[in-house]
Amino acid sequence: MGARLAIDLQTGAYVTGGGSVVNPTVVAYPNGWYRVSIAGTHSISAPMWFQVNSSLVATDTSFTGNGVNGVLTWGAQLEAGQQATSYVPTSATTATRAADVIGLKGVSGSYNVAETYDDLSSQVYTNQTITDGWWPTLTRDRIWSLLITT
Repeated sequence: MGARLAIDLQTGAYVTGGGSVVNPTVVAYPNGWYRVSIAGTHSISAPMWFQVNSSLVATDTSFTGNGVNGVLTWGAQLEAGQQATSYVPTSATTATRAADVIGLKGVSGSYNVAETYDDLSSQVYTNQTITDGWWPTLTRDRIWSLLITT
């Protein structure tokens, strides 16, 4: 069995999942867009698919439409691994790119650094020495904000 994820697109809330769901995330973006990711295990002998429904009820598989309401999808990608990576543009064929590398550029000196994670927990570094390319050691998978002050 694969993995299923249901999300309320009015609130962005993760409602329910099924199968072998691992690391489901919903990140809100401006103008009502969400980046949704889900990981799960898959049997090589079973077909793999991606589906968007207009209802949180699994058996509701059609939407007549009214010319106004609906769901727009963009940038769907299927990857091996337990975490979603950044978007990888493709055009009808498989594509790869270099690994994501993150670090501060053009900042050096001693600063106070406050990290806030997607679960709103935080980590504070006082008088942290920052050099070009520095990035804090994260204690969670996803960082929400990084504030640097003197």
